[in-house]
Amino acid sequence: MATRQPSLKTRFLVGLLVPVSCVAIAVAVGGSLVISHVVEVTHDRLLKGSLLAIAERLAVEDGEITVDLPRVALSMLETQSDDSIFYRVSVDGKTVTGYNDLPLPRGSALEPEQPIFWHDTYRGSAVRVAAIARHVYGTAKPVLVAVAETEHARDQLWREIIRELAL
Repeated sequence: MATRQPSLKTRFLVGLLVPVSCVAIAVAVGGSLVISHVVEVTHDRLLKGSLLAIAERLAVEDGEITVDLPRVALSMLETQSDDSIFYRVSVDGKTVTGYNDLPLPRGSALEPEQPIFWHDTYRGSAVRVAAIARHVYGTAKPVLVAVAETEHARDQLWREIIRELAL
């Protein structure tokens, strides 16, 4: 009994299945990486705005660092998700105001006026932290300002965009 050859239509579809699948996987992986980067950059921009708004309000009164914390500094980070926002202002490792146990940058010293960003864990939640060292007139050492937010809004936005890409 002779074996029956698959039809031309079947061979054509099977021949296209592999390259189309490879392209779909490449688009999915590439799209995921691009989306992650875009979400990170846009949220970091807001985090940086809050960080700089607080850093701009540093002053020295009677030899003590003071912060006139502007409401806009933390309200610009508010989202519809259940994100929490934390901040810390410290000099030489001593907290002036904010959350005393908020993680500070590890390793090398900060360059003055150059914000840095990193992922960390705080109170059992993943957070994105931004910090800047600022020289304030009247102090010998730079003042460190750190702002952190939980990553719920970032994750939610990433999932929504990925869902749209998949559709």
